[in-house]
Amino acid sequence: MNMIRFEFLSNCSLKEMVDLMNHAFQDYFTEMKTDVSSYVKRLAKEDLSPDLSIVAYDKEKPVGFILNGIREINNQKIAWNGGTGVIPDYRGQGIGRLMMEKCFEIYHQQQVEVATLEAIDRNLTAIHLYSKMGYQIIDHLKFYSLDLKKAKSKLSSLTTEHTPNTVQSIFKRDLVHLPFFRRWAPWQNQLASLPDAEAIILSNEKNETIGYALFQVITSLQTVNFFHLEVTPKEKNRKDIFIELISHVINKTKPAQSYRTFNLHADIDLDELLREIGFDYQLGQVWMTKTLS
Repeated sequence: MNMIRFEFLSNCSLKEMVDLMNHAFQDYFTEMKTDVSSYVKRLAKEDLSPDLSIVAYDKEKPVGFILNGIREINNQKIAWNGGTGVIPDYRGQGIGRLMMEKCFEIYHQQQVEVATLEAIDRNLTAIHLYSKMGYQIIDHLKFYSLDLKKAKSKLSSLTTEHTPNTVQSIFKRDLVHLPFFRRWAPWQNQLASLPDAEAIILSNEKNETIGYALFQVITSLQTVNFFHLEVTPKEKNRKDIFIELISHVINKTKPAQSYRTFNLHADIDLDELLREIGFDYQLGQVWMTKTLS
């Protein structure tokens, strides 16, 4: 391997970067092929900065990249590795480690306190590298999907007719006022990444909020993505509250034909319920963090 040099993504043409990403992810666990339009939209939506992201070159050949973004959460400066890729012919040569070391330099320059990333749980090679670089797994994230046409019979029993609880649509920004709002969430599940998401809250007879759902309708696909499904820790009948939340979202978003969870954190009650209703497990990720200061 020749001497690897680094450039900021801002010095790389859009076509060059898209070609590099498609080459690096051609054999990935999930379909990752992109185009210039989708790539630019993703950078903007997820606050991924070309001035903080890097491309690795062997002479003039781009061989790897890391996409980075920085936000402030809970008064902490947080960095997100939004994608790491190395083209097949250059894997196993330590380029991933070199790129991460370069990113740590950038994080320190930007006074980042916590570095975060996600990895598909079957990608043991990547998880091993991240662990060696000081990241630790803090949660397991779940992707489920439900096809209404194939749903189990229990789905038809979802009803809110006889419950004393009430549901209300609210501005998603107002979720932050809930004491159990999951502010510390994976990057793509944060409000800043979800400009088109909707929110509902569930309140009991005392007008106390006991649960909420954050979701987004993708009209072109007749699909709804769940990003948050949360119940207050004080609530004993958690499954019943989850059922009400899911039922309200399904009724609100008809005629959507499929429902998916996106990066939902591990929750035994919710996992059991989703399977009972008819959701199929699709994919898992690990959420990893590294404290820098």
